[in-house]
Amino acid sequence: MKTTITTTFLALLSATMAAPAPQASTTTTTTAATPLPTYGPFTLTAINHNNLNIQFASVNARDTRFWIGKTTHAGCPGGPYPCDIYGNKTTLQTQDPPARLEMFGSVPAGQFVYIGPKGALRFTEPHHESDPLPAGSTLGPFTVEKGENGGLLQLYGPGAFMACTEKKANGEPKEIDGKVFYQVYVDTNGFSKEGCVEFDMLAVNGTAAGAAFEYL
Repeated sequence: MKTTITTTFLALLSATMAAPAPQASTTTTTTAATPLPTYGPFTLTAINHNNLNIQFASVNARDTRFWIGKTTHAGCPGGPYPCDIYGNKTTLQTQDPPARLEMFGSVPAGQFVYIGPKGALRFTEPHHESDPLPAGSTLGPFTVEKGENGGLLQLYGPGAFMACTEKKANGEPKEIDGKVFYQVYVDTNGFSKEGCVEFDMLAVNGTAAGAAFEYL
């Protein structure tokens, strides 16, 4: 999707995307650009100039899936962990090789991002790192590269990112607080949903501050 960012937004994001943070953990390229070997932590901003519900919206993790229009669902078990230092911001990181994407958190063994057998962008449950993924799932590849949006860094996967609404009985899209929400899919792995909107995802450089201990 070829899009053009406004000068104001370019200036804003350029200021927040200085040098990538050194810590990262698990991405090969799906485009002609050279992927960053490691990148993170970063947050995701959706770009689709033709849809105001999507344009500049944050992409959040919730219920082992990714959403536009829903808040992050995060947790911290307490006990030996100082939960007051953690937040609920959906934060990710990559590393290349092996061209994978994972949640930026502190839960032991981490949480990997994968694409489900019908194209849903998902992440593993905490403390279930040894569980097999659903049959037909893939771990990417995912990379962070300079993209078409004014050269800003973007997250790329093995197919286009798609935002899909959930429908009411009357066929209208479901809403939260009067706003349409979308589940994020990747156009691969048997993706066949209709009425979805393609969009880009900017990888906005961030810090560990505000990241969750674990994502639920």
